[in-house]
Amino acid sequence: MRTYLGMAAAFAATAATASVDVGGAGAKWLSVPEAPVYRGKVAYNTRAADGTSWFARTFTNAAQVVRARWTVAGLGVFDVYVNGRRIGDDFLKPGFTHCRKTKYAFTYDVTDALARAAGAANTLVAEVSAGWWRDKIVTPENPNGFVGQKSAFRGVLELDYADGATATVATEPGAWRC
Repeated sequence: MRTYLGMAAAFAATAATASVDVGGAGAKWLSVPEAPVYRGKVAYNTRAADGTSWFARTFTNAAQVVRARWTVAGLGVFDVYVNGRRIGDDFLKPGFTHCRKTKYAFTYDVTDALARAAGAANTLVAEVSAGWWRDKIVTPENPNGFVGQKSAFRGVLELDYADGATATVATEPGAWRC
């Protein structure tokens, strides 16, 4: 499911039955701290933006998982994976948008991709490339580098356990490897 996100403080995605406030769940934008930021002149038909960023986190289930929904967004074109399985059938996500006005979040039911037993370990991964966020397609003849500075990723996994408890796994610096 794709949901519009306003550029300002709003970062919400609507699932089939409930609203998920990603920012309220403690999710922060992640980017690679030492990723290069090109600040030179970007002239037509010259250079492309620098590489792809990867973000990963492994967590352990507190109890038997009965349902899991992952709401994700990226600054750049991105794909997400659970335990090595690519999630979603879409490609070139989030699509071409006005990078200063529109962000999209995508919500996936990832229950079947998880190891669901209590105590089982699961790994979440996001791959984010420059896309339209920080490449010359939206930066024509710009003397100050690309429009977007660094690729970034933000998301929250909501877990429902068999005992009725719930938990979230949100993007936060220090908890994810990049």
